[in-house]
Amino acid sequence: MKTLLLLLFLGLAGECTPPQDTLPLSGGSVCSKQAAPWTVFLIFGYDMCSGALIHPRWVVAAALCHQSRILVHAGEHGITATEGLEQFIDAEMEIIHPKYDYITRDNDIMLIKLSRPAALNRKVVAVPLPTECAQTGDMCLISASWRLWNPAVRGYHLKCLDAPVLSDADCRGSYPGTITDIIMFLAYLEGGRHRFKASSSGPVVCNGVLQGLGS
Repeated sequence: MKTLLLLLFLGLAGECTPPQDTLPLSGGSVCSKQAAPWTVFLIFGYDMCSGALIHPRWVVAAALCHQSRILVHAGEHGITATEGLEQFIDAEMEIIHPKYDYITRDNDIMLIKLSRPAALNRKVVAVPLPTECAQTGDMCLISASWRLWNPAVRGYHLKCLDAPVLSDADCRGSYPGTITDIIMFLAYLEGGRHRFKASSSGPVVCNGVLQGLGS
C-alpha cells in the first residue's frame, strides 16, 4: 500500500496547479542553521505558524494563520534561546486572498506587511518568487516551526524535509475527490520517511524559489 508522506501546498507561480493543504507527512529533522533563512515564526499568544520572508517588508503565509496581532520572528533557529541576529517585528497589516475558502483551503494564502523592514543578513534572507511552476520530480525543501520533545533539542525549532513534487495523477489517485486544481502534492510514495508534523504555513522552496506553503 502506498505510504503518502507529505503536503498539499499553495501554488504561487501564476497558473500552476501546485500547492495548498497540508497532510501530516513523513520524516524531517531539525534544520541545520541557516538552511532556510527565509522562514519566519509567526507568534500569536501561545500558538504559532510559519511564513516566508519575500521582501524586507513582506511575509507570505497561509490565510489560516490570520490573527488580530502577530509578532514575526526572523533569523530564528529556535525560539527558546537567543543566538544573536534575531529580529522581532510586529505585523502592521494582513491581506487575505479574497477567494480563500476555509473549508477546501483553496487560496489559503495571505500577505503580512511588517511594521518596519527586516534587516537582511546571513540569517534573514528574502526568498525569490517563482516565474514558472515546479515540475513533477523536482526536489523541494519544506521548513516549518515545530515543538520538539527530544531533551537535546527541546522547544520550538525549525524542522526541514526534502521531498519531491508528485504528479497530479498520483496525487488525485491517492486522495480521490479531495484534490482541487490549485493543489501541489509533495510526497514519497514508498516507505522511508515518517510523519512530518509541523506548524501550518511552512514554506516550500524548489530550485531556490518559493513554490508553495503548507496550509
